[in-house]
Order: sequence, then structure tokens, then C-alpha cells
Amino acid sequence: ELVDNAGKLMGEIELDAERQLMNKFLEELVKAHPKATYGEMMIKKALDMGAVDTLLISEGMRKNSYHLQCDSCGHDWNISLSRTEELPLCSKCEAKGDVIKELSCISLIDELTELAGKGNSNLSFISTDTEEGSQLLQGFGGLAAILRYPVM
Repeated sequence: ELVDNAGKLMGEIELDAERQLMNKFLEELVKAHPKATYGEMMIKKALDMGAVDTLLISEGMRKNSYHLQCDSCGHDWNISLSRTEELPLCSKCEAKGDVIKELSCISLIDELTELAGKGNSNLSFISTDTEEGSQLLQGFGGLAAILRYPVM
């Protein structure tokens, strides 16, 4: 019984820490010069700049980052898709189907984790078991960051 109670308490402590991180992110977001950002493009920009203090990733996020090439026109580009989405049309000539080749594919979480490591950023996975965790996934696409300094 003691072990069960300790396990429950540890789970609550972890969820409370996640809530505090999400609240800090939300508080920063509404400031005039926020030290917070969200969305894949802005997160990657901030990670490249070394501006991310803490990267928040929803445990419910299921996306892959693809490097694609069109055999029709030779155009290549990067895109993130959920694991159930089909490969898109070429962003240059709008070709589709077999002419779109997948050059590489990596989990978006793995890609962002690697970028965070290069910038000495902290990483926190946020459970969807709380209101704040659900808000991260539904309202912010599963990605948010608390920054070291404001990024424009």
C-alpha cells in the first residue's frame, strides 16, 4: 500500500511540474516582449538561434519530418506530416503520386530533441492527462518553448 501511495504521489508531482511549465509558457506568451514561442517553424528558428531554454513537447504529438524530391521538376523540400497523412503535391510543379520521392524521414520529436541538445536546451514531455497538456496539443500543435530571450 505504501508503494502504491508513493507511486501516485510521484505521478502527481510530475503532473504538477508539467502544469507549472505550461503556466510559465502561457504567462510569457501574453507579455509585450514574450520569452515564449510555439509552432514548428518558430520553434526550429529559436532552436537554431540557441534561444530555447525549455522545449515543451506533447506526448500526444505524432508527426514525422520528411525530405521530399519531385522527379518531375527536381524540386526538393522539407515538410512535417502526421503519420496518417499522404505525401503532398510538389510545392513547385504540383506533380503527385509516384514522382514524389521520400529522401529521408525522421520523427519530428527526434529531430527537435537533437536540435535542443545542440543548443543546450532543456526538454520536457508534457502529458495529455491534464488540461494544460491538452491545451498544448490542441491549441499549440504539441510544441512550445520557453525562451532565454525574446525572438522576433
